[in-house]
Amino acid sequence: MGFADILATLCLHSVHGVMRLKASTTYAFTWLCSCLLYVVKHRGTKIESITCDVKTLRKIPLHTTFIVEEKLEYYEDLARVVTWIFALGGHVVSVYDSKGDLKKDLVGLRTAIVLQQGKLFGTAGPAVQVTTLQDAESLNALDKTGELFLVLVLSPEDGRQHIVETAVSVCKAVLQKRVKIEDINIDFIDKKLTATLSEPSLAIVFGGLHSLLGYPPWHLRVTEIHFLPEIRKLVYQDLYTVFQKYANCQQRLGT
Repeated sequence: MGFADILATLCLHSVHGVMRLKASTTYAFTWLCSCLLYVVKHRGTKIESITCDVKTLRKIPLHTTFIVEEKLEYYEDLARVVTWIFALGGHVVSVYDSKGDLKKDLVGLRTAIVLQQGKLFGTAGPAVQVTTLQDAESLNALDKTGELFLVLVLSPEDGRQHIVETAVSVCKAVLQKRVKIEDINIDFIDKKLTATLSEPSLAIVFGGLHSLLGYPPWHLRVTEIHFLPEIRKLVYQDLYTVFQKYANCQQRLGT
């Protein structure tokens, strides 16, 4: 065997070795990515890890609102995110469904939430009331008690139409001399509009669409707004990252 043959053989073995090393490295990298993805995806499925996360947050939004554009064929994903909110210390979650379908099946949504609570808390979980704006009592009072976890389902009819209805009721009150014109100011209107729907501290828009889809505009004046992927693609880390941003933000309120 000549020198050229030996050199060719060595080159062939070297190339083969490099290819095997590359294949092994690719496999190891893929395996490592799969493991990391699994950890990220399933982080938050244990109440202990969420409890630790809560301790890292300087402040927690008492009322978080979801703005949903996608059609929710199954409630499991939404119920899981709502349960994460409760575990992180929130007490009120309002869900603005731009299609208005959720209002037709409040019982189904509550059943899904209770099921997810059982999976996360290991018990029946805290008491949850699922209702609409029309049926809700004073949510501001519920915000402060901390004894009841509330899920408020909203639809387009609760948006600008709610402002119109409030304006009509105020006009009637003036005509009937139950309210003086000089008493009508920003604070007066604010009390009227927030009597049953408190202003959310945090709003999350799902689906990648940068639109509020007709959400009640008066109630988002000082709300922190964030955008996330579709609910069915959401993992706990996505939600926790938003909570971290909220906890670290400075709300100057126009000053």
